[in-house]
Amino acid sequence: MSKIDLLIKEIESLKASEIQLLFQKLLKKYNDIEAAQKLLAKYKGVGKGLWEKDAQQIISDGRRDERH
Repeated sequence: MSKIDLLIKEIESLKASEIQLLFQKLLKKYNDIEAAQKLLAKYKGVGKGLWEKDAQQIISDGRRDERH
């Protein structure tokens, strides 16, 4: 049985008030995640062209410098 199936089975045993509370908490979590994604999307790509190198190249160079 999958985790989802187990959760559904547990939810089916809850009282209506408990289901309502669960729904409210899930909705809040979803809205928080959605808000974070929207905020991050606003800043996606704003650093383009700021550095001369690709981000992965900067990381690789830093690691190489640490080894020497």
